[in-house]
Amino acid sequence: MKYYIILLFLVFSLTSFAQQVQKDGKIYEVKKEKIFLNGEDVTEALNVEKKEAVLSQAATISEKLKMKEKLKKKPKSMEKTRKKLKRLKKRLKRHKRKL
Repeated sequence: MKYYIILLFLVFSLTSFAQQVQKDGKIYEVKKEKIFLNGEDVTEALNVEKKEAVLSQAATISEKLKMKEKLKKKPKSMEKTRKKLKRLKKRLKRHKRKL
């Protein structure tokens, strides 16, 4: 079971590096400033305006994904902070009783 989870994680992480962008009815895949259409590099074949539009749309998608990941992590860290605060309050009460 452990290996299946690791394999799933690896597959997800490898596919998440490429951004898919739809422009003019075509689906482009953007990887590290290179634009692919149907698996072929078309970065140089596109005109400057279209290239910039596709790259900026891919950057926007990437930023949204990063923000979603941060938002997913926030509740967990907030819960940890609450638990830590609760433990500290208990320690403080014990310390006050001793005095």
